[in-house]
Amino acid sequence: MAYKNMVSVKVCGRTMTLTGNESVEYITKVANYIEEKAAMLRASDNSKNLSATMVSVLTSINIADDYFKALEEINKLKGQIPVAIDAEDGVDKTYITKAAFDELKSLKEENEKMKAQIQQYEKDIEVSNAEIENLKKEKIELEENSKQFEAENNELKNKIKTVEEDNIKKIAQINHLKSMESRFLEYEKKAAAEKAALENKENSAEQADNASENKNVNSQEQEEEKPVEMQKQPFHMNSNAKLKKVKTNNNYYRQI
Repeated sequence: MAYKNMVSVKVCGRTMTLTGNESVEYITKVANYIEEKAAMLRASDNSKNLSATMVSVLTSINIADDYFKALEEINKLKGQIPVAIDAEDGVDKTYITKAAFDELKSLKEENEKMKAQIQQYEKDIEVSNAEIENLKKEKIELEENSKQFEAENNELKNKIKTVEEDNIKKIAQINHLKSMESRFLEYEKKAAAEKAALENKENSAEQADNASENKNVNSQEQEEEKPVEMQKQPFHMNSNAKLKKVKTNNNYYRQI
C-alpha cells in the first residue's frame, strides 16, 4: 500500500524522510517529540561520552516509559467515565463512574453474601431457640426430680435416725445384759467356790463323824467286856456317852 504523506524531519541529529498515512502535522509532531527527548538526553552531563547509537537506545527507553505511564493514567481516567446502570424499576438509568459502578457491584455481591449469612444465622437461631426450650423443659423435670429426691432423702434420713436411735437403745440393753451376765458369772464362780468350801467342810465333818463313830464302837466293845455292874451305871455317869451329828435333807440335828 502506498503511503500518502512524506515528511523530511531531523531525528537524533540526523535528517531523514518519514512516510505514512497520517497527516504531515502528526508525523512532524512525532518526529519533533523524539528529537526533543534525544536533545534532552544529549544535554545531560552523564551522556557526553555516549555514542549516537546509545543515545537512540536511551531515547527509545524514555519514550517507552512515557508511553506506559500515559497508559496507566488513561486506565485511571477510564474508571471515572460515567456508565449507565438500570434503576430498580428497570426504566430509569443513573450515570456513575466505572469505578463507582465496580464498587457498587462488589457491594451488591457482598450484600447478597450477607443476606445468605443472615438467613443461615436465623436458621441457627431457630435451632438454638428450640434447644433452649428443650433445655428449659429438662430443667423443670430435673427440678421436680430433685425435689422428689430431696423428699426421699429426708425420709431416708429420718429412717436412718430412727434406726440409729434404736441401735443405741439396743446397744445399751446389750451392755446392760453383758453387765448382768458378767455379774451372774461372778456370782456363779463365788457360789461354786462357797459350794466347794461347804462340801470340803462337810467331808471334813463326815470324816470326823466317822472317826468318832469308830471310837464309840470301840468304846462300846470295851464296855461289853467290863463287868455287868459297870454297865448298869446311870446314863449321866457314863463318861463315854457322846452326841452324834447326822445329816438329813440338808439339815443337821444331833442324836445320842
